[in-house]
Amino acid sequence: MAGKIYKWVDADGVTQFSTYPPLVQKDSQPVTTVKGLGTAASSAGVSEADLLGVWFIIDKRKKHTMTFYKDSFTYRPQEGKTSWGLESSGKWKLDGGILELHYKSHKDKTKKDSKEQFFVKKTDEYSLVLIAEKSNKRFNFRKDTDVLKFDKAISRLAQNMLGFWAGVGGGDSISFSNETFEIIGKRKEKFSSNIYEAVRTKYKGRWSVDDPYISLEITFDEVYKLEEIQSMVGQKWRWLIVKKTVDTLTVRDIQTRRLRKFVKTRK
Repeated sequence: MAGKIYKWVDADGVTQFSTYPPLVQKDSQPVTTVKGLGTAASSAGVSEADLLGVWFIIDKRKKHTMTFYKDSFTYRPQEGKTSWGLESSGKWKLDGGILELHYKSHKDKTKKDSKEQFFVKKTDEYSLVLIAEKSNKRFNFRKDTDVLKFDKAISRLAQNMLGFWAGVGGGDSISFSNETFEIIGKRKEKFSSNIYEAVRTKYKGRWSVDDPYISLEITFDEVYKLEEIQSMVGQKWRWLIVKKTVDTLTVRDIQTRRLRKFVKTRK
């Protein structure tokens, strides 16, 4: 494990030593190797306790979960909305920034009873990067904060979505409750014999979030009545979360490719 030690200066000007190469290398921050350093000096700053729990990655629009238990691990790809398969399982250990997986079972039978090593780095509390030592393939995982039975991972993102989000630039606003949503914006409304524009509810429906996607199903449509267009009831929208902070949300409609921007309010 003490073979090659990498040395570089990070963006904050701090000299780093590790057994894994830097994830981002700049010309002004050359990487060199240092001999004679043990694993203590080259630790990636990640402990076994840091890895425990459920981590997920989105691949080909499906979620894959990597669960680290105290003495074992499982890697499960999503097979349906509520079903999960088992691609691999076995034992794991962490030594000097290198994660070693011992496969007791694997979908690829050639890997059964074999070992595989990864350079590991936690960029923050909820982010984990694994780089396969042989193939140099990179895996970007995010932390799931809750686990239900059968290792089904539930993201805390849905909890953070609750509340009222005002549309930026005059766009529609949206409100998320536990299982339903409401889109509010300008629509035509009839009063006596006059038709005018008013800010009212346009659509309602059910929603769910499977990071990084938001799914919305329209169950109530108030727009089609006066605008002489086909009702949206029954349609399912899919939004890709482009950026999410505590107070801002940017999504892209998968079908129309349109960007929508929202700001969290107390309304």
